[in-house]
Amino acid sequence: MGRFVVLLRGINVGGNNKLPMADLRSSLESAGYSNVQTYIQSGNVALDAKSCDTDSISQLIADDFGLTVPVVVRTAKQLDKVIDNNPFPKFEKTPKQLLVYFCSAKPRAETVEAFDTARFDPDQMTTIGSEAYVAYHEAVSKSKLTNVALDKAFGLTTTARNWSTVLKLRDLAATD
Repeated sequence: MGRFVVLLRGINVGGNNKLPMADLRSSLESAGYSNVQTYIQSGNVALDAKSCDTDSISQLIADDFGLTVPVVVRTAKQLDKVIDNNPFPKFEKTPKQLLVYFCSAKPRAETVEAFDTARFDPDQMTTIGSEAYVAYHEAVSKSKLTNVALDKAFGLTTTARNWSTVLKLRDLAATD
């Protein structure tokens, strides 16, 4: 058994893709996942399983709720690495301005190199592994450096979580 974090993109946002977390927990438990925990209403789940992948979770959500939503999965160890690799430690003091974009796969090096981050100044971005870390100098809502921009540039699906949520997910994923 392993501990996994499942991140759903676009759940319960602006009245769209309504998915009550209690219903999602029940559905996941019925599918054989155990110790299922959710955090806030935006599609953050920690669970135990022998294996967990995006396709099986996506299919379960489609079958049980009629929703097609992007899903990203990380192991507890991978999430620990995400936290350890934070390239913007000074932004930890303003956790709503530090976001981690979890990518559906590792972006190709040439794609990352070709991405012109300068056009988003003063916001900063660094990609490490399958994550893009973005430090926003003002509110996220004022920037054009969004998951839509990253999806298009990388040819992948991303889902973002602010630093507070990333830390809370680590706590939920802890296996100690």
